Amino acid sequence: MAENPLLEMLAENVGKFKITSKAINAKFNDLIPEEKQAFPQLKDFWMNNKFNPGKCEELLNRMALGKNKHPMDKKLLEELQDFRRLCRDYYTRDRTIFEVFQKAMGGKSPDTELIRIQQPNPNPIPKPIPNPIPKPEPTPKPEPKSDPIPIPGPKPTPKTKSFPWAVMVVSAILLLGVGGGIVYYMFYLPYKIDKEAPRYYTFNATNTFLRSSQMSGVDYNVLAKIPYGSELIFYNISSDWANVKWNSIKGYVHTAYILPKQDFYILNSIFGDSDSKDIINTAKCRIALLNYFKSKGYYGVMDPQIIKSEFNMESFLPDKVWQVFSKMKSSKYNSTYYKRITNKDSKFTDFAVIITNISSQQRKCLLFSFKDDETPFLEYEENAPQTGDIVSIDIGVNSQDNTPFYRIKYQ
Repeated sequence: MAENPLLEMLAENVGKFKITSKAINAKFNDLIPEEKQAFPQLKDFWMNNKFNPGKCEELLNRMALGKNKHPMDKKLLEELQDFRRLCRDYYTRDRTIFEVFQKAMGGKSPDTELIRIQQPNPNPIPKPIPNPIPKPEPTPKPEPKSDPIPIPGPKPTPKTKSFPWAVMVVSAILLLGVGGGIVYYMFYLPYKIDKEAPRYYTFNATNTFLRSSQMSGVDYNVLAKIPYGSELIFYNISSDWANVKWNSIKGYVHTAYILPKQDFYILNSIFGDSDSKDIINTAKCRIALLNYFKSKGYYGVMDPQIIKSEFNMESFLPDKVWQVFSKMKSSKYNSTYYKRITNKDSKFTDFAVIITNISSQQRKCLLFSFKDDETPFLEYEENAPQTGDIVSIDIGVNSQDNTPFYRIKYQ
Protein backbone atom coordinates (compact mmCIF):
# COMPACT_ATOMS: atom_id res chain seq x y z
CA MET A 1 0.00 0.00 0.00
CA ALA A 2 1.37 3.48 -0.91
CA GLU A 3 2.34 5.75 1.92
CA ASN A 4 0.35 8.88 2.79
CA PRO A 5 1.58 11.61 0.32
CA LEU A 6 1.33 14.26 3.07
CA LEU A 7 3.72 12.24 5.23
CA GLU A 8 6.05 11.71 2.27
CA MET A 9 6.20 15.50 1.69
CA LEU A 10 6.69 16.13 5.43
CA ALA A 11 9.44 13.50 5.60
CA GLU A 12 11.13 15.00 2.54
CA ASN A 13 11.03 18.53 4.02
CA VAL A 14 12.24 17.29 7.43
CA GLY A 15 15.17 15.61 5.70
CA LYS A 16 15.85 18.75 3.65
CA PHE A 17 15.65 20.89 6.79
CA LYS A 18 18.23 18.73 8.56
CA ILE A 19 20.58 18.60 5.54
CA THR A 20 20.30 22.35 4.89
CA SER A 21 20.82 23.21 8.58
CA LYS A 22 23.92 21.00 8.70
CA ALA A 23 25.32 22.58 5.51
CA ILE A 24 24.80 26.14 6.80
CA ASN A 25 26.23 25.21 10.20
CA ALA A 26 29.39 24.01 8.43
CA LYS A 27 29.74 27.49 6.90
CA PHE A 28 28.73 29.36 10.05
CA ASN A 29 31.86 31.56 10.00
CA ASP A 30 30.87 32.86 6.54
CA LEU A 31 27.53 34.24 7.78
CA ILE A 32 26.97 37.93 8.53
CA PRO A 33 26.37 38.90 12.21
CA GLU A 34 22.58 39.03 11.81
CA GLU A 35 22.55 35.54 10.31
CA LYS A 36 24.86 34.20 13.03
CA GLN A 37 22.46 35.52 15.64
CA ALA A 38 19.22 34.28 14.02
CA PHE A 39 20.27 30.96 12.43
CA PRO A 40 20.94 28.90 15.64
CA GLN A 41 17.62 30.04 17.12
CA LEU A 42 15.65 29.10 13.99
CA LYS A 43 17.52 25.81 13.55
CA ASP A 44 16.41 24.63 17.03
CA PHE A 45 13.08 26.52 17.25
CA TRP A 46 11.08 23.29 16.97
CA MET A 47 12.53 22.24 20.36
CA ASN A 48 10.78 25.12 22.17
CA ASN A 49 7.33 23.41 22.25
CA LYS A 50 5.82 26.84 21.63
CA PHE A 51 4.19 28.23 18.47
CA ASN A 52 5.45 31.83 18.12
CA PRO A 53 5.15 33.11 14.50
CA GLY A 54 5.94 36.70 15.47
CA LYS A 55 9.33 35.74 16.95
CA CYS A 56 10.07 33.54 13.91
CA GLU A 57 9.28 36.36 11.46
CA GLU A 58 11.59 38.67 13.41
CA LEU A 59 14.43 36.12 13.17
CA LEU A 60 13.70 35.46 9.47
CA ASN A 61 13.86 39.20 8.72
CA ARG A 62 17.28 39.32 10.38
CA MET A 63 18.48 36.42 8.27
CA ALA A 64 17.08 38.04 5.11
CA LEU A 65 19.53 40.91 5.60
CA GLY A 66 22.23 38.61 4.30
CA LYS A 67 20.61 37.68 1.00
CA ASN A 68 22.90 40.06 -0.94
CA LYS A 69 25.97 39.49 1.26
CA HIS A 70 27.27 36.19 -0.16
CA PRO A 71 27.90 36.90 -3.84
CA MET A 72 30.84 34.50 -4.10
CA ASP A 73 29.04 31.46 -2.60
CA LYS A 74 25.89 30.77 -4.64
CA LYS A 75 25.51 27.37 -2.94
CA LEU A 76 25.33 29.06 0.46
CA LEU A 77 22.78 31.57 -0.92
CA GLU A 78 20.56 28.71 -2.13
CA GLU A 79 20.90 26.87 1.19
CA LEU A 80 19.97 30.01 3.14
CA GLN A 81 16.96 30.62 0.87
CA ASP A 82 15.76 27.01 1.30
CA PHE A 83 16.29 27.22 5.06
CA ARG A 84 14.27 30.46 5.34
CA ARG A 85 11.46 29.01 3.21
CA LEU A 86 11.19 25.84 5.33
CA CYS A 87 11.23 27.88 8.56
CA ARG A 88 8.48 30.17 7.25
CA ASP A 89 6.35 27.21 6.03
CA TYR A 90 6.56 25.22 9.28
CA TYR A 91 7.14 27.85 11.99
CA THR A 92 4.79 30.71 11.05
CA ARG A 93 1.83 29.44 9.01
CA ASP A 94 -0.34 27.45 11.42
CA ARG A 95 -0.08 25.95 14.88
CA THR A 96 -1.15 22.49 13.66
CA ILE A 97 1.48 22.49 10.89
CA PHE A 98 4.11 23.56 13.43
CA GLU A 99 3.18 20.77 15.86
CA VAL A 100 3.19 18.07 13.14
CA PHE A 101 6.63 19.27 11.97
CA GLN A 102 7.77 19.39 15.59
CA LYS A 103 6.67 15.79 16.14
CA ALA A 104 8.39 14.67 12.95
CA MET A 105 11.64 16.35 14.11
CA GLY A 106 11.36 14.59 17.49
CA GLY A 107 10.05 17.45 19.60
CA LYS A 108 7.09 15.51 21.05
CA SER A 109 6.15 11.86 21.41
CA PRO A 110 3.62 10.81 18.76
CA ASP A 111 -0.01 10.75 19.85
CA THR A 112 -2.83 8.58 18.61
CA GLU A 113 -3.70 10.99 15.79
CA LEU A 114 -0.15 10.82 14.34
CA ILE A 115 -0.18 7.01 14.68
CA ARG A 116 -3.53 6.93 12.88
CA ILE A 117 -2.04 8.94 9.96
CA GLN A 118 1.17 6.91 9.80
CA GLN A 119 -0.45 3.44 10.04
CA PRO A 120 -3.78 3.29 8.23
CA ASN A 121 -6.26 0.78 9.65
CA PRO A 122 -6.19 -2.58 7.87
CA ASN A 123 -9.29 -3.84 6.10
CA PRO A 124 -11.80 -4.86 8.77
CA ILE A 125 -12.22 -8.61 9.30
CA PRO A 126 -15.76 -9.51 8.28
CA LYS A 127 -17.93 -10.89 11.05
CA PRO A 128 -18.94 -14.57 10.67
CA ILE A 129 -22.46 -15.09 9.43
CA PRO A 130 -24.41 -17.08 12.06
CA ASN A 131 -26.11 -20.31 11.05
CA PRO A 132 -29.75 -19.73 10.27
CA ILE A 133 -32.15 -20.84 13.00
CA PRO A 134 -34.68 -23.32 11.62
CA LYS A 135 -38.22 -22.04 11.55
CA PRO A 136 -40.73 -23.94 13.67
CA GLU A 137 -43.48 -25.91 12.03
CA PRO A 138 -46.59 -23.74 11.54
CA THR A 139 -49.36 -24.42 14.04
CA PRO A 140 -52.82 -24.95 12.73
CA LYS A 141 -55.08 -21.90 12.81
CA PRO A 142 -57.98 -22.11 15.30
CA GLU A 143 -61.54 -22.13 14.11
CA PRO A 144 -62.82 -18.57 13.63
CA LYS A 145 -65.24 -17.35 16.29
CA SER A 146 -68.06 -14.93 15.78
CA ASP A 147 -67.28 -11.34 16.81
CA PRO A 148 -68.89 -10.23 20.04
CA ILE A 149 -71.26 -7.30 19.98
CA PRO A 150 -69.05 -4.16 20.60
CA ILE A 151 -69.90 -2.08 23.66
CA PRO A 152 -69.27 1.67 23.12
CA GLY A 153 -66.79 3.22 25.57
CA PRO A 154 -65.14 6.67 26.15
CA LYS A 155 -63.10 8.04 23.27
CA PRO A 156 -59.28 8.36 23.95
CA THR A 157 -57.95 11.89 24.42
CA PRO A 158 -55.34 12.75 21.68
CA LYS A 159 -51.81 13.52 23.01
CA THR A 160 -50.36 17.01 22.46
CA LYS A 161 -47.08 16.96 20.45
CA SER A 162 -44.12 18.72 22.19
CA PHE A 163 -42.03 21.35 20.30
CA PRO A 164 -38.72 19.80 18.97
CA TRP A 165 -36.36 21.96 21.03
CA ALA A 166 -33.51 19.41 20.88
CA VAL A 167 -33.59 19.37 17.07
CA MET A 168 -33.58 23.17 16.96
CA VAL A 169 -30.60 23.41 19.36
CA VAL A 170 -28.54 20.84 17.44
CA SER A 171 -29.36 22.55 14.12
CA ALA A 172 -28.33 25.95 15.53
CA ILE A 173 -25.04 24.54 16.81
CA LEU A 174 -24.27 22.98 13.43
CA LEU A 175 -25.11 26.21 11.61
CA LEU A 176 -22.92 28.23 13.97
CA GLY A 177 -20.04 25.76 13.54
CA VAL A 178 -20.22 25.78 9.75
CA GLY A 179 -20.68 29.55 9.62
CA GLY A 180 -17.83 30.10 12.07
CA GLY A 181 -15.55 27.91 9.99
CA ILE A 182 -16.40 29.83 6.84
CA VAL A 183 -15.80 33.18 8.56
CA TYR A 184 -12.52 31.95 10.03
CA TYR A 185 -11.01 30.51 6.84
CA MET A 186 -12.42 33.02 4.37
CA PHE A 187 -12.07 36.25 6.35
CA TYR A 188 -10.24 36.10 9.67
CA LEU A 189 -7.32 33.84 8.67
CA PRO A 190 -6.40 35.87 5.53
CA TYR A 191 -6.68 39.07 7.60
CA LYS A 192 -4.45 37.60 10.33
CA ILE A 193 -1.83 36.42 7.80
CA ASP A 194 -1.73 39.83 6.10
CA LYS A 195 -1.53 41.67 9.42
CA GLU A 196 1.40 39.59 10.69
CA ALA A 197 3.28 39.39 7.36
CA PRO A 198 6.44 41.54 7.05
CA ARG A 199 6.37 44.66 4.90
CA TYR A 200 8.72 45.27 1.98
CA TYR A 201 9.08 48.33 -0.25
CA THR A 202 9.87 48.89 -3.92
CA PHE A 203 12.99 51.00 -4.52
CA ASN A 204 13.41 50.80 -8.29
CA ALA A 205 13.49 54.22 -9.97
CA THR A 206 10.97 53.09 -12.60
CA ASN A 207 7.87 50.98 -12.04
CA THR A 208 8.34 47.50 -10.60
CA PHE A 209 6.26 44.85 -12.37
CA LEU A 210 3.83 42.72 -10.35
CA ARG A 211 3.46 39.48 -12.32
CA SER A 212 1.13 36.49 -12.17
CA SER A 213 4.02 34.04 -12.60
CA GLN A 214 7.75 33.88 -11.93
CA MET A 215 8.83 34.89 -15.42
CA SER A 216 10.32 38.24 -16.49
CA GLY A 217 10.77 39.80 -19.92
CA VAL A 218 7.19 39.14 -21.07
CA ASP A 219 4.02 41.25 -21.04
CA TYR A 220 1.25 38.67 -20.76
CA ASN A 221 1.80 38.03 -17.02
CA VAL A 222 2.03 41.69 -15.89
CA LEU A 223 -0.71 42.38 -13.32
CA ALA A 224 0.31 45.93 -12.34
CA LYS A 225 3.16 48.46 -12.35
CA ILE A 226 4.14 49.36 -8.79
CA PRO A 227 5.66 52.83 -8.23
CA TYR A 228 8.73 53.65 -6.10
CA GLY A 229 8.23 53.39 -2.33
CA SER A 230 5.08 51.25 -2.43
CA GLU A 231 4.44 49.01 0.57
CA LEU A 232 4.06 45.28 -0.17
CA ILE A 233 2.66 42.54 2.06
CA PHE A 234 5.40 39.91 1.89
CA TYR A 235 4.43 36.21 2.09
CA ASN A 236 7.48 34.17 1.08
CA ILE A 237 10.49 34.07 -1.19
CA SER A 238 11.47 31.44 -3.76
CA SER A 239 14.74 31.72 -5.68
CA ASP A 240 14.76 35.26 -7.15
CA TRP A 241 11.01 35.90 -6.73
CA ALA A 242 8.85 37.01 -3.82
CA ASN A 243 5.16 36.25 -3.38
CA VAL A 244 3.51 39.53 -2.31
CA LYS A 245 0.26 41.49 -2.26
CA TRP A 246 -0.14 45.11 -3.37
CA ASN A 247 -3.46 46.98 -3.41
CA SER A 248 -5.32 43.67 -2.85
CA ILE A 249 -3.55 42.11 -5.89
CA LYS A 250 -1.45 39.00 -5.22
CA GLY A 251 1.47 38.14 -7.48
CA TYR A 252 5.24 37.95 -7.81
CA VAL A 253 7.96 40.62 -7.90
CA HIS A 254 11.69 40.18 -8.47
CA THR A 255 13.63 40.35 -5.21
CA ALA A 256 16.23 42.63 -6.81
CA TYR A 257 13.71 45.50 -6.63
CA ILE A 258 12.33 45.23 -3.08
CA LEU A 259 13.77 45.94 0.36
CA PRO A 260 12.77 45.30 3.99
CA LYS A 261 11.29 48.30 5.77
CA GLN A 262 14.47 49.42 7.61
CA ASP A 263 16.66 49.09 4.51
CA PHE A 264 14.18 51.10 2.45
CA TYR A 265 14.11 53.89 5.03
CA ILE A 266 17.93 54.06 5.03
CA LEU A 267 18.14 54.11 1.23
CA ASN A 268 15.39 56.69 0.84
CA SER A 269 17.06 58.95 3.42
CA ILE A 270 20.39 58.99 1.52
CA PHE A 271 19.08 61.19 -1.30
CA GLY A 272 19.48 64.82 -0.25
CA ASP A 273 17.43 66.15 -3.19
CA SER A 274 15.28 64.97 -6.09
CA ASP A 275 18.17 65.36 -8.56
CA SER A 276 20.20 62.77 -6.61
CA LYS A 277 17.34 60.27 -6.74
CA ASP A 278 16.91 61.02 -10.44
CA ILE A 279 20.56 60.62 -11.43
CA ILE A 280 21.22 57.52 -9.24
CA ASN A 281 18.42 55.59 -10.88
CA THR A 282 19.54 51.97 -11.16
CA ALA A 283 18.92 49.27 -8.58
CA LYS A 284 22.58 48.16 -8.54
CA CYS A 285 23.89 51.67 -7.76
CA ARG A 286 21.28 52.17 -5.05
CA ILE A 287 22.18 48.81 -3.48
CA ALA A 288 25.87 49.80 -3.62
CA LEU A 289 25.12 52.95 -1.58
CA LEU A 290 22.84 51.07 0.83
CA ASN A 291 25.43 48.36 1.51
CA TYR A 292 28.13 50.98 2.13
CA PHE A 293 25.94 52.93 4.57
CA LYS A 294 24.98 49.78 6.48
CA SER A 295 28.60 48.61 6.67
CA LYS A 296 29.60 51.98 8.19
CA GLY A 297 26.53 52.37 10.40
CA TYR A 298 25.54 55.50 8.45
CA TYR A 299 22.03 56.89 7.96
CA GLY A 300 20.48 59.72 5.99
CA VAL A 301 18.10 62.39 7.23
CA MET A 302 14.87 60.85 8.58
CA ASP A 303 11.72 61.90 10.35
CA PRO A 304 12.18 61.60 14.16
CA GLN A 305 9.09 59.39 14.45
CA ILE A 306 10.56 56.89 11.97
CA ILE A 307 13.88 56.91 13.85
CA LYS A 308 12.08 56.08 17.08
CA SER A 309 9.58 53.52 15.76
CA GLU A 310 11.80 51.66 13.29
CA PHE A 311 15.32 52.05 14.75
CA ASN A 312 14.44 52.38 18.46
CA MET A 313 16.57 55.52 18.85
CA GLU A 314 15.77 59.11 19.70
CA SER A 315 18.16 60.41 17.03
CA PHE A 316 21.26 59.44 15.06
CA LEU A 317 24.73 60.58 16.08
CA PRO A 318 25.85 63.59 13.97
CA ASP A 319 28.92 61.79 12.58
CA LYS A 320 26.65 59.01 11.26
CA VAL A 321 24.34 61.18 9.14
CA TRP A 322 25.43 61.49 5.48
CA GLN A 323 23.63 62.30 2.24
CA VAL A 324 24.16 62.65 -1.51
CA PHE A 325 23.60 66.02 -3.20
CA SER A 326 23.65 66.11 -7.00
CA LYS A 327 23.05 68.52 -9.83
CA MET A 328 20.77 67.99 -12.83
CA LYS A 329 21.65 65.25 -15.31
CA SER A 330 22.49 67.85 -17.94
CA SER A 331 25.28 69.39 -15.80
CA LYS A 332 28.78 69.05 -17.24
CA TYR A 333 30.29 68.00 -13.90
CA ASN A 334 28.46 66.41 -11.01
CA SER A 335 28.87 64.68 -7.66
CA THR A 336 28.09 61.39 -9.43
CA TYR A 337 30.26 59.88 -12.16
CA TYR A 338 29.75 56.88 -14.49
CA LYS A 339 32.58 55.38 -16.54
CA ARG A 340 34.38 52.06 -17.07
CA ILE A 341 37.52 52.58 -15.01
CA THR A 342 38.54 49.36 -13.24
CA ASN A 343 37.78 46.99 -16.13
CA LYS A 344 37.34 48.22 -19.71
CA ASP A 345 35.62 44.95 -20.65
CA SER A 346 33.14 45.03 -17.79
CA LYS A 347 29.46 44.55 -18.50
CA PHE A 348 28.62 47.68 -16.47
CA THR A 349 30.13 51.14 -15.99
CA ASP A 350 31.68 51.92 -12.62
CA PHE A 351 29.84 54.26 -10.26
CA ALA A 352 31.48 57.07 -8.29
CA VAL A 353 29.62 59.38 -5.89
CA ILE A 354 30.38 62.07 -3.32
CA ILE A 355 28.61 61.80 0.05
CA THR A 356 28.47 64.68 2.58
CA ASN A 357 28.24 64.61 6.36
CA ILE A 358 25.33 66.87 7.33
CA SER A 359 26.92 68.09 10.58
CA SER A 360 30.61 68.62 9.70
CA GLN A 361 30.23 69.04 5.90
CA GLN A 362 33.07 66.54 5.46
CA ARG A 363 32.90 64.84 2.06
CA LYS A 364 33.97 61.42 0.77
CA CYS A 365 34.26 60.11 -2.76
CA LEU A 366 33.31 56.43 -3.23
CA LEU A 367 34.07 54.29 -6.30
CA PHE A 368 32.10 51.08 -6.95
CA SER A 369 32.45 48.39 -9.61
CA PHE A 370 29.92 45.66 -10.42
CA LYS A 371 30.14 41.97 -11.17
CA ASP A 372 28.16 40.47 -14.06
CA ASP A 373 25.28 39.64 -11.67
CA GLU A 374 25.21 43.32 -10.57
CA THR A 375 26.77 42.62 -7.17
CA PRO A 376 28.53 45.87 -6.10
CA PHE A 377 32.12 46.07 -4.88
CA LEU A 378 33.75 49.08 -3.21
CA GLU A 379 36.98 49.66 -5.15
CA TYR A 380 38.20 52.86 -3.52
CA GLU A 381 37.25 55.74 -1.21
CA GLU A 382 38.97 58.98 -0.25
CA ASN A 383 38.25 62.29 1.45
CA ALA A 384 36.98 64.78 -1.10
CA PRO A 385 37.53 68.57 -1.00
CA GLN A 386 34.88 70.74 0.66
CA THR A 387 33.64 71.97 -2.72
CA GLY A 388 33.77 70.79 -6.32
CA ASP A 389 32.42 68.00 -8.48
CA ILE A 390 34.04 64.93 -10.06
CA VAL A 391 35.75 65.81 -13.36
CA SER A 392 37.59 62.56 -14.09
CA ILE A 393 38.93 59.36 -12.50
CA ASP A 394 42.03 57.59 -13.80
CA ILE A 395 43.64 54.35 -12.69
CA GLY A 396 47.33 53.61 -12.47
CA VAL A 397 49.51 50.69 -11.36
CA ASN A 398 52.33 50.83 -8.81
CA SER A 399 55.53 49.63 -10.43
CA GLN A 400 56.76 48.03 -7.20
CA ASP A 401 53.83 45.76 -6.29
CA ASN A 402 51.51 46.08 -9.32
CA THR A 403 48.65 47.32 -7.12
CA PRO A 404 46.21 49.81 -8.66
CA PHE A 405 45.88 53.40 -7.51
CA TYR A 406 43.34 56.04 -8.45
CA ARG A 407 43.59 59.71 -9.36
CA ILE A 408 40.35 61.68 -8.93
CA LYS A 409 40.15 65.22 -10.31
CA TYR A 410 37.65 67.68 -8.81
CA GLN A 411 36.41 71.05 -10.03
